[in-house]
Amino acid sequence: MGIRCAENKEGGAVQPGYQKAFMWEAEAVTIRGFLERLDAASARGWCCDREGFDKHLPVEVWLDGRLLVSGVANIGRSDLAKAGLGDGDHGFVLFFPNSISSDSLSRVEVHVPILGSKSIVLPRLIQVPANLPTEQADLPLASMTERRLPRCVLHIGMEKTGSTSIQRFLAINRASLLSKGILVPRALAPKTSNVLMNHIALATTSMDIARDNEPLRTELIGVGRQLVLAHRDAIRRELAAEIAADGGNCTLMLLSSEHCQSRLSTTEEIQRLQTFLHSFCEKVEVVIYLRPQHEAAVSSYATMLKNGVIEANIFPVAANTVQDRAIAFHYDYDALVTRWAAVFGATSLEVRLFGSNVIDDLMQHLQIDTTEFEQLSSNQNVGLDTVGSRALRELNAALAGSALAGDARVRGLILQALDATHQGGGVLPSRQDAMNFQSRFDDSNESLRKRCFPDLDRLFHIDFSRYGEEAMAKRPTLEEFATTMIDILSYLAKWVR
Repeated sequence: MGIRCAENKEGGAVQPGYQKAFMWEAEAVTIRGFLERLDAASARGWCCDREGFDKHLPVEVWLDGRLLVSGVANIGRSDLAKAGLGDGDHGFVLFFPNSISSDSLSRVEVHVPILGSKSIVLPRLIQVPANLPTEQADLPLASMTERRLPRCVLHIGMEKTGSTSIQRFLAINRASLLSKGILVPRALAPKTSNVLMNHIALATTSMDIARDNEPLRTELIGVGRQLVLAHRDAIRRELAAEIAADGGNCTLMLLSSEHCQSRLSTTEEIQRLQTFLHSFCEKVEVVIYLRPQHEAAVSSYATMLKNGVIEANIFPVAANTVQDRAIAFHYDYDALVTRWAAVFGATSLEVRLFGSNVIDDLMQHLQIDTTEFEQLSSNQNVGLDTVGSRALRELNAALAGSALAGDARVRGLILQALDATHQGGGVLPSRQDAMNFQSRFDDSNESLRKRCFPDLDRLFHIDFSRYGEEAMAKRPTLEEFATTMIDILSYLAKWVR
């Protein structure tokens, strides 16, 4: 008896007839896999296409013709890799929105949708044929942590909406939050920093394995499939150990990383993140802050200057279709919310508008009393003034063609000096350029307003008066550049004496 295809009838019902035996030698289809464990809360197992291990298959759990939950088989497992099933990232753990009764378990079916209205029904693991993986040690199962936390809140940015301030606040108040039953895990943040709880590992473990050109991950763990798989496994185990060490006192896991929003570019990557979080938490809420697109772009340009950009255009320019898609990915907020709601569910996505104090807003939303918490003393992302920004762009161009290109130490010293001597509001575009860029997203913003903020007359109330008639991002005068260099050298001289 081989894997059976089940027809999807009208109304989403699926033909009953659960297959309880399985002959691995069946050649009718190329899908292989098992439902390995099933309980009242979840279904776990693996599946893959033997003719394309680079693909990650969709998985659906059905009960009496009713879809309970869906996801993607993309969890890394060393036993699958050892069995020759590609890189081994074909495991799945799907948690049901509500527990099912024990007498319903025999009627549960796990389906892999294929062409048209057909789907493959995964067999339950009864007898293990030779050479097939059964080990589940690499899955983030409950057995790794004894229990799942009742709730997780994940803040995903967006970028340039106070994420650094939030993460600094979480770092300095981690012990106070823990005393209130709120876990801000160290396992997901860089080991080299205790001053910022940016849970970067959420993004690096959720990215597709093939993204070897992604700087965030390559700088952290290097390049190579085995390194990525080892990284995923280490992060899962470290987080499981941290939760277990809590001793059952925490009821909420609080996470923050804007890189989830900016680096996870496909539905599959977001689904991988969802699967990971639901392995450790029963309910997951995603919080995202939005600000007017022209403000976000101006702030991003200031950051890119510090990272070495030499581009004079403050607003991104779409010279081709790829660049146009990249701009839409970052600034089409309606598409952004749709992308995340499609995976986590609209009711699990909290969209908020960025204001003057994002920390207070987030803590109030979570109903966390912070009166006894340590407060931040200043803005955590200091910008440069106009002259300093112009001079830095010239320095970026000069460094790019020199033997010092890529020397992080040299760039760090320059930025340290500029931050100390040229703080300010950065370079600004012309008023007309800002209005033109913002108008590109009017339709998207209006669509999002209707969905998420129906009581507002518009998504953003925008004041363009801060912008002048001309853009500031021009080349510095000789006097401006010379003055800035003297400021940098004078500052650095203090450390040489």
